[in-house]
Amino acid sequence: VTNEAAASISDGVVDDDKLTLTNKEGSTITGGVSAGEVSTITNDGAGSSITGEGYTVFLDKGGTVTNTGGATISGGDIGIYFYDDGHHTHGSVTNGVGSTIAGTTGIHSLIDTTVSNAGTIDGNVWLLDSAENHVKLYTGSTITGSLYIGSNSASTLTLDGAGTQLYSDAVTDDTIFTSVLIKKGAGTWTIDKEVDAQWIEVDAGTLNGDLLCDEVV
Repeated sequence: VTNEAAASISDGVVDDDKLTLTNKEGSTITGGVSAGEVSTITNDGAGSSITGEGYTVFLDKGGTVTNTGGATISGGDIGIYFYDDGHHTHGSVTNGVGSTIAGTTGIHSLIDTTVSNAGTIDGNVWLLDSAENHVKLYTGSTITGSLYIGSNSASTLTLDGAGTQLYSDAVTDDTIFTSVLIKKGAGTWTIDKEVDAQWIEVDAGTLNGDLLCDEVV
């Protein structure tokens, strides 16, 4: 399904099977998006939006959601929801510069999940505690709410990008995380609130602040 050139879909997009959806060039989808198999959802461009009630984007067996170029996913209690149907699938969300994912909970996942955020996530990011989750935050990004990554020892939190960033501006509320914190990119991040990592890897740039961890490498 491709929706482009400022077109409008007013009753949502529902597919019980695999869905490949592209919404771009200022187009709008009202009524949300739902798919029953591993699916690919792309929402791209200024003015491009997907809105809904309850779950704005619901993927029953995981998949990939890309929200870039000033696009918006909003309107529901949960912006993006990955459900666990017992197939051990994976969810991936990329939220680009100038783009927004919004809901009481911005992202809620019950499966292994990767989140890359360079834009704004308005609402909590809640990832399954036992899952292997990987979150990457770029300088200039914001999560307005809490970030729940969980306690799986294989999970990671990566701070990346150029420029300077206070962690409290990137995640406004609590961070629930007990695994590996990785610093990449040429920028400077300052940890000015509690982030409890098992160990910290600084691959590039500068990481400042009071760090709660067992080991820094």
